[in-house]
Formats: sequence, C-alpha cells, structure tokens
Amino acid sequence: MRPDETYQLLRSLTSPVVAITSERAGKRNGMISDSAVRASIVPEIPRISVYIHKFNFSHDLILTPGASRCTCSATTSST
Repeated sequence: MRPDETYQLLRSLTSPVVAITSERAGKRNGMISDSAVRASIVPEIPRISVYIHKFNFSHDLILTPGASRCTCSATTSST
C-alpha cells in the first residue's frame, strides 16, 4: 500500500471529541484530547483512557494529585 493510501485509510479511524479540564493551586486549564479509548472490561465500572502529551499545560496539572474532569460528547448518526 502506498503511503498516501495508508494515510487516507487511517483518516477513517476517528476518536471521540473529549474535553479535559483540570485545576490545581488555583490554576485552571482546558483542552481537547487527541486520543481517548474505552478502557473498561466490566460494564458496571466505566473507565476511559485519554492521552495527554507532556508538552500540554494540562499534563502537569493532571499528573499532580487533584481534580480532573473528562467530558465525552456523544453523537448519534441519522443513517
């Protein structure tokens, strides 16, 4: 497969839009995560795995114990 064909194929793999907000010591930040996946194997215990790059300001706020929130925007298809 040619690189341009591979690129087009990978464009069809989309992650949900996930907003991440965090706060620590009076500092607040919000961002959109570029990757989030379901991490639950038990339906009664919902978990999500989000990927935050180290160069994002939110990374350090989330890494340090405190409060963080992840909001998933659900969409439905009309087709």
